[in-house]
Amino acid sequence: MRSEFGDYDQRDVLVGCWGTMQVDSRRLEEGRDFLFQGHNESVSRIKISLASPETILSYSYGEVIETEMFDVKTKKPIEGGLYCERIFGPLNCRDRSFDQRSEQDGFIEIFQRSRFGHIQLAVPIVHTWFYRTEPDVLATLIGKPISILKEIVSCDMHLICESTSQDYNVGQLIRSNDYLKLCNGVDKIVILSGGKAILKLLSNVNIKQICDKLETRCSSETSVEALNKLRGKIELIKGLGCDGIKPDWMVLCILPVLPAELRPIIELEDDNISTNTSDIYRNILMANDDVLAKLDSISKRDDVGFEEYMVSLRNLQGSVDMLFDSTDVSDYKSSYNNLGLRGLTTVLKGKKGRFRSALLGRRVDYSGRSVIVPEPSLNLNECQIPKIIAFKLFEPFILSKLMSIFSIKSEWLARHTLKTNPDLNEELIGGILKHCPVLLNRAPTLHKLSIQAFWVKLTNERTIGLHPLVCAGYNADFDGDQMAVHVPLSMAARLEAVLLMVSSNNILHPAHGNPTLLPTKDMILGLYYLSLVSSEVSNICFNNYSEVVKAISNRKINIHSNVRFNLKVNGIMNVVKTTPGRLLISEIIPAKCNIIYDVSMSELTRTEVNHLIEFVYKICDEETSIKFSERLMRLGFKYATLSGISLAYQEFILSSSKSKMLVKMNGRSDGFIKDWNTSVNKSHDYEGRWNGYKTALEQIYLDVDANIRGSGVDQTSFQMMINSGARGTLSQARQIIGARGLILGFDDEISNKPVLGSYIDGLSLLEFYKLTFTARKGLIITALNTSSSGYLTRKLVEVSREYVIKETDCHTDIGIDVGMCDDYHLMRDRIIGRILLDAVMIDNKCILNANELITDENIHKLLEHSKISIRIRSPITCLTRNGVCKMCYGLSLNTNTLPPLGESVGILASQSIGEPGIQLTLRTFHGLNSSEKPEEIKPIDRCLTTPCSGFVKIINIVCIYSSSGDIIVANTKCFITILGINIKQRIDITRGTRLTTRNNTFVRTGDVIGIQYPNYNCLISLVEGRTMFENVIINVNAIVIPRTGTSLKKYWFDLRNNTPWLKPIIIRVGNLKFVCSHNDVYLDMAVVEPNLKVQSFDELLVNKTMDIHNFKLRVHEELETLTKLFENTSSEDCSDMAPVNGSLRLVNTKSNKKIYVLDPNKSSLIPIIYITDGNGLLYGENIKCGSILSSNDINLPNYLDHNGFNKLIEVFITKVQRIYGSQGVDVNSKHIEIILRLMTNWVLVTKSEIHDILEGEELDWRLIQNYRKIYGNNKTVNFKRILHSINNVASNGSTLLSNIAFQGSSKSLVKAMLVSKHQKFGIKDSIMFGKLAEIGTGFVRKRTTPSFN
Repeated sequence: MRSEFGDYDQRDVLVGCWGTMQVDSRRLEEGRDFLFQGHNESVSRIKISLASPETILSYSYGEVIETEMFDVKTKKPIEGGLYCERIFGPLNCRDRSFDQRSEQDGFIEIFQRSRFGHIQLAVPIVHTWFYRTEPDVLATLIGKPISILKEIVSCDMHLICESTSQDYNVGQLIRSNDYLKLCNGVDKIVILSGGKAILKLLSNVNIKQICDKLETRCSSETSVEALNKLRGKIELIKGLGCDGIKPDWMVLCILPVLPAELRPIIELEDDNISTNTSDIYRNILMANDDVLAKLDSISKRDDVGFEEYMVSLRNLQGSVDMLFDSTDVSDYKSSYNNLGLRGLTTVLKGKKGRFRSALLGRRVDYSGRSVIVPEPSLNLNECQIPKIIAFKLFEPFILSKLMSIFSIKSEWLARHTLKTNPDLNEELIGGILKHCPVLLNRAPTLHKLSIQAFWVKLTNERTIGLHPLVCAGYNADFDGDQMAVHVPLSMAARLEAVLLMVSSNNILHPAHGNPTLLPTKDMILGLYYLSLVSSEVSNICFNNYSEVVKAISNRKINIHSNVRFNLKVNGIMNVVKTTPGRLLISEIIPAKCNIIYDVSMSELTRTEVNHLIEFVYKICDEETSIKFSERLMRLGFKYATLSGISLAYQEFILSSSKSKMLVKMNGRSDGFIKDWNTSVNKSHDYEGRWNGYKTALEQIYLDVDANIRGSGVDQTSFQMMINSGARGTLSQARQIIGARGLILGFDDEISNKPVLGSYIDGLSLLEFYKLTFTARKGLIITALNTSSSGYLTRKLVEVSREYVIKETDCHTDIGIDVGMCDDYHLMRDRIIGRILLDAVMIDNKCILNANELITDENIHKLLEHSKISIRIRSPITCLTRNGVCKMCYGLSLNTNTLPPLGESVGILASQSIGEPGIQLTLRTFHGLNSSEKPEEIKPIDRCLTTPCSGFVKIINIVCIYSSSGDIIVANTKCFITILGINIKQRIDITRGTRLTTRNNTFVRTGDVIGIQYPNYNCLISLVEGRTMFENVIINVNAIVIPRTGTSLKKYWFDLRNNTPWLKPIIIRVGNLKFVCSHNDVYLDMAVVEPNLKVQSFDELLVNKTMDIHNFKLRVHEELETLTKLFENTSSEDCSDMAPVNGSLRLVNTKSNKKIYVLDPNKSSLIPIIYITDGNGLLYGENIKCGSILSSNDINLPNYLDHNGFNKLIEVFITKVQRIYGSQGVDVNSKHIEIILRLMTNWVLVTKSEIHDILEGEELDWRLIQNYRKIYGNNKTVNFKRILHSINNVASNGSTLLSNIAFQGSSKSLVKAMLVSKHQKFGIKDSIMFGKLAEIGTGFVRKRTTPSFN
């Protein structure tokens, strides 16, 4: 293999300058210039090609003939051996210590890496990569199947070269048995084996004829996959005819030997010497000597057995195979006690391979590590470093400054001066630290916030002091976490650290754009305690904040008491009812926000604090937001300490009804066992028993929730911790007080019987055993999935690494459609910061212009017209090649501005998607089980609660009184206004809501004022009576659902089955009839119970349509589903899709199988039958082509073919967002769009009138767009989208060296050697060569450098 550099030829320096043991001075200077003066910057591309035997000899300094490496007695290299100094250069410079080496010795050591040797093989040997690795080019050239080729190489089949026998022809392949017979025969037959046979076959190869045959096969091939393989083979074979490459070079006659510096020596304890690669070369030399001995014996006509000779040939071939690829050589595979020998392919790939370990895994010289502790007294961009670490890290700087000040010329003398005067360290380092920040890194480094820059303050402690607010970006806590300290050395690195990486410039999270400087833990607890309100009322009235602080410090007033505060607004004096604690919070809120924290507002929980910080960030600038967050932190810490909040056993209020409930459940269980043998319908009784356990668990949890919920100062410490969101979760509180709950069983399914014991009550032996199994399984799943999620992130980074902001505007005319809805938060997360493609027109009036930024104000304008669709610019439709433009990307989430040129949006997207996946797998380690997630106290379901305190005013109400005396709202325009102090809140009331409050009633924050219906898509009875229905046909438009434990039944109606011959279902209550029909916004399927007594405004008919995308999985299943989406893999039981328009009906049910028939709307089409084991299929009228028929995984390529590209975008983003949303993780959709763009970049050409584009070819769709702009409508090109997995994109879309580093396989090397084209460097290639990569500031510097232009 030969490598060539595009702009600088290395061969002039590295070849032929070691004629003797001495180095020529002219060549030494020339080599020093190349190696030490940064000539790697001039290398811009690389080419790898096959090396001819002459090239191998030109690089070689001598032939290796000896199998022994060192003399046993003298320990010196043997001449002609694998460490011969005449061939590989002197070894003495390696024996010296670092201080004893000169610059010339260092150059000699580096220069020795170019000194190759060679081994003259006794017989030709086939190169391993060309017969054991795809693509099978060698088999194509000789015209034999790959299985036959392997048999020829392994000497199981042989080639007849010359023959005088009529039974055997020239070119015929024979087996070893026939070979042995012919050797003993009288006919003159020349037979070749192994590499000689392959060499003979290659000598008759005509590349042009082979290419013509493959082109003919392409013209008749209909399979797209086979067509692409043929075209790939044609490209490789044509490459053999170019650049002077000959096919017979794939057979080795001369084997190059790597330089000694690339074969390190390890001296073992028993004076033995071990070196992995050299041992392989030694095996080759011994096998080669064995073959030479056999050939010598044959030439002397000595008796040599045929099988003995074949074994020697196979050993030589196997030894050479071991050198190149040791993965499939069984004799050298690793075992428990034997690590095995590693071939060159094995050395290249893997985490410890040459690429990832040496070229990409750079060693860090200036770094330290220690445990982190909180230090609230620091500024946000400061950290505390132990003096002992700082003195060692900055030692070179200290020595340099000392030598400069005191004119010391010797480094040894400077060190001695520091030893004798230790105080000089502190005096000198102070000036250094003013101009040199440090970088703090916490492993694992999952995203850009894992490395941030800080200014240094020294401490006598042995720990690193960290500002508590930056922990969110690091995902760190103070339970023993460690961080590494790195020192940026160059001035450019320091400038980037100060301008880009300092923590005060990274207050927004790059994944979702929300602030990261958020108080947590004790800070939240202190702020929550400060915001509590007691029933005590004081007559004190404050005029300013200083009076409040003075009164609290002198203990003249309780911080929770109700007081008055005089506030002057627009020259008018207003009196606000509040508390001293809330006034302390109001004091630190910026005046620009105009907020006074009064008693009508809710307590400061974790969510409310986050909302307050986001509000301040919107109103004020970044600097003000940072100062506000720091003041909140200090205030929270102070009052968390003064509150004295701590846990006590007496605060755990146990459920009062739990013991009675358990006694009742045990009685039912005994009765179940007695009645089991006499029961007829055992399955229903069995299910009813487990449903009873789940009902009891729900009741226990409700009791716990009721005990924990609370407000005011009467709460216990445990209640404050949970309600504030500072520590613990509601799920953990339920397990401590109520019951441990549902767990995973031995079959990886939710156990039917929950663990009803709590941690306070104690667990039974059986319950304890179940939980130990669940806990161990959770830890195992975490350990296994951590590597999988890390590999997913690595693949995402590999495919998106080259995608940076390359231009301002690509001037695309293609976008993606987004439908507006009434949910402000949903729409804000979806479109905030994006750029409109087309203007938004409403009633011929322009609401928003094209290319306008979507802001909060614009979202409110769009929500006024919610039933519209807008078209936004997206990275998916950006026309920039191998990058994204600013306009299609939108605002940078990290800075809330348009991204600069060179911004690495691809890596940001990969980190934003991959980092939450890794964190999800690590949650088991921190105490959560596989089905839990952190949650806060939420409002009670179906209950209307008041957002603030005040008086109730009911407006525009039409109502009726129920039999129980409740007020039921009968109209749709009713609303309630809460009149608080200096605040007015409106609550819209839906029809059917039962109000529990009256006019002019005073309510507090969080009080329940009404109960809503759980499902708005339902039929409500307006009269009293019993339900009856007509025109019901079982298994046609209805299914019977037996009720557990009773003889009553429910009916599941299919309301979409409106065929002309089938009468509609009629439901009658009293004197009123309702005709059930289906439309797009009302009922699809519903459940109703006959002869059911209903009251006015009771739910009569409830829609039971299932959302096929609304699935809930456990964490490890969610990670698996996420990986399947990006890897474009689907399970065997993936969801079916309707191939035609029609109606899907259930026609029969046998045992556990259900049979469905899809009747096409066109009578000419044949009905389609589906058989399923579950009940997931939907059935009814108006099934459209491409509709998903079940809730199983979706086959994305199939969905793309049926529903189109725009629908695929919507479904893909929705599924990914729901996986993360179920765990409370925010990921902006633009990150998902960037990865989806890479998966959908390629299209399959179905028709082409342009000569340069072939039918059946896969191309980048942007290239076709360019052709369309050039030719217009004169020549058409039709194509269809292809969805690739990230694995395919990573292997086919990256550069040569990055592909080898990622996969480590020889497949990409083989392709590169045969095609023999120059390949430009990417970002990873530039890092390997030590060049400045075109990313970030490097992109701008290279584009503005004159030499680059």
